[in-house]
Amino acid sequence: MQKDILVKRIGQQLQNASVADLVDVDVDLVQELVKTFMMQDQVADHGDEHRFLEVKFVDSGAKVKVAKLIDLYLAEIARNPDLLLLKFTDLADMVSTRAVSTFSDAQGEMKF
Repeated sequence: MQKDILVKRIGQQLQNASVADLVDVDVDLVQELVKTFMMQDQVADHGDEHRFLEVKFVDSGAKVKVAKLIDLYLAEIARNPDLLLLKFTDLADMVSTRAVSTFSDAQGEMKF
């Protein structure tokens, strides 16, 4: 239970992490952190009697920071001969599509 709470708290602030913070962390845990970070864009149903829905949106700049962080993390762990290719590609896929669309959206907004 405590691990879940820590993963949620850290995942929600993943944009503030550095590669040094993650380099010794297991790939599975990093995937959980990224998943938690990305899920902030989802609608949360709190299940109370009033059916309160909480909508959270992650700043596009934060998404780009996390994508860059994971890119640097992947560059570091790629040297590990024991790393399964599937874990590597799964983690890369978790941030690639969202970061690219966020970057494209940001470029579109900056056009004059």
